[in-house]
Amino acid sequence: MFRVTFSFEDCQSSIVAQTNKTKRRITIKSIYLDYLSAASILPEAYEGMLPYLSESHGNPQSLHAWGKEAREAVEAARREVALLIGADSGEIYFTSSGSESNNWVVKGVSSFFRKKGNHIMTSAVEHVSLTNPLRTLMTQGFAVTFLPVDASGRMNPDDIERNITERSLLLTFHHAQSEIGTIQPVKDLGEIARKSNLLFHLDGVAAAGLIPVDVKTLGVDFYTLSAQSVYGPKGIAALYIKKGRRLDRLIEGGNQEEGRRAGLENVPGIVGFGIAARHAREHLAERRASLCARRDRLIQGILSAVAGCHLTGDPVHRLPHHASFYFEGIEGEALVLLLAREGVAAATGSSCVSGAVKPPSVLTALGIPPVQARGSLVLTLGWKTTDEEIKEAVPIIAKSVEKLRRLNP
Repeated sequence: MFRVTFSFEDCQSSIVAQTNKTKRRITIKSIYLDYLSAASILPEAYEGMLPYLSESHGNPQSLHAWGKEAREAVEAARREVALLIGADSGEIYFTSSGSESNNWVVKGVSSFFRKKGNHIMTSAVEHVSLTNPLRTLMTQGFAVTFLPVDASGRMNPDDIERNITERSLLLTFHHAQSEIGTIQPVKDLGEIARKSNLLFHLDGVAAAGLIPVDVKTLGVDFYTLSAQSVYGPKGIAALYIKKGRRLDRLIEGGNQEEGRRAGLENVPGIVGFGIAARHAREHLAERRASLCARRDRLIQGILSAVAGCHLTGDPVHRLPHHASFYFEGIEGEALVLLLAREGVAAATGSSCVSGAVKPPSVLTALGIPPVQARGSLVLTLGWKTTDEEIKEAVPIIAKSVEKLRRLNP
């Protein structure tokens, strides 16, 4: 029997070598247009997190000075996240991800109000962090209505009214759809929820920090948001719970987050979230304007350069950083792989379901034939995207589509 031993230094050297190799590969030529899947952190947020990864390492629940320092940092960040969406700081609860926040609402509300009702309404184009827990509830006796959308992905308030029953409990859907960029007519939809005494939840992961959000004006009971969407760190998110609203806990354990969400707080992540939220609030108008201008140039450039190319989602009510298409005669995954070889990072849809063999269900829900829906491409811009990158990306995408069509006539 042979025994292989290696030291920490050997392992560290290997990691460093691999990291440097990856850096060299990425920096050859790179245009990153996949900000919805993952975004680079703002320098301000990164710098602000560093002390809480080293000397300021206290537990916010502890009574000593280190604990007090951590607790104050968490509460300062909570205030910033609350300000971003027009909430009170006591209505913000930190979680590990947007998926956790969505699961918490769906499972927590259904459990707490089980005796009141068992009917939940959502749209036919939701993220899997909503649809999967909802389908789980269906196996437990809940009725879930998946409401249709129009060709641009927008919901119709009349469809909600037609499907309300005396057992209806919750209306839950996205503020903005991540795969097609469509922004929902939230105020109109929410008015029906309030008039019918339905609890109202919005998944705002793709929206908060990119478009104005005021939870009081929207009239929501619950709102999901994520640090990554405001160029904060990964692995930290939040759930807005309107004061006085009740739902069961998703994670049992300690009394963190006012006893509603157990687990040691991710202090560095929360601090980074707070800094990124403040930056998003203070720079929302200019960020939105610059993203819209670059997005429109990208959309027009691709539509002009590529025949058989179609914009998906609403052309007007759209996220400022979002451009999505389907191309006739090609497979979207093949296009994304070819673009990656050319140094352009893109996506075919939600990163949470990438690799699926089926055509994107969001596109087929819009009425796009499955064979054409397979040719989907999603491009999302961010704070580092430049005009030069947009200019360079358009011909690369056009040539890549042309190449794939030649290979598969």
